[in-house]
Amino acid sequence: LTTSSVCASSHQQSHNFAVHTTTMKVTVLAAAVASSCALRQDQGHHTDPANLPQCQRPVPKSCAFYSQCIEVAHPCGPRGYAIDFGEKYCVKFNEKKDWFSEDGRRWLDGTMTCLQQKLVPMLRSPNVTCEAIRTFAFNSHPACYTNDNDNNFSVCDLPIGDWMSLVRVIGLQTLIQLDTMMNGVTTGIACLKAFSHWARQLDAFENFTTRE
Repeated sequence: LTTSSVCASSHQQSHNFAVHTTTMKVTVLAAAVASSCALRQDQGHHTDPANLPQCQRPVPKSCAFYSQCIEVAHPCGPRGYAIDFGEKYCVKFNEKKDWFSEDGRRWLDGTMTCLQQKLVPMLRSPNVTCEAIRTFAFNSHPACYTNDNDNNFSVCDLPIGDWMSLVRVIGLQTLIQLDTMMNGVTTGIACLKAFSHWARQLDAFENFTTRE
């Protein structure tokens, strides 16, 4: 056995080991890439809010739709409609239901579900802007307030005590801003116009008594 043959054999073994190691690395890398792609596809399928049952059919008496569906589909941040208005007041009304009569609570439950259902088409709307979501949402409010909610119960049917509770939860200034944003949409809905007029008078009275 010559020195040259030993060296040649050693070189061949080193080469074979290097090839084997490289092959293993490539195989492992390919498997990792395939696994990552499969995971992303799987995650994408399950996290697309348009595919989730609770987003396609908002859960009654729940406010999760706003943060888990609309905000995921179209992130608009803390100042967007979903978080700054939809979820905010949904949670408030859920917390203050004991302020309302039995009819008032029925109206609240139906209206909250209706407002979420109206936004479901937005989940599949590509490239929709945050302002478009806000406008679309507020334009849907009057119908949900009156005769388009799950319980088919209108704000027009509520006693004055429930109207007072609405003002307490929403706040006069926010209520007036909401009426301004829906300007024109409430035409023909007499009780909503009367309600907003009453709220403005109440606001003016409170400002007057505060100055006094």
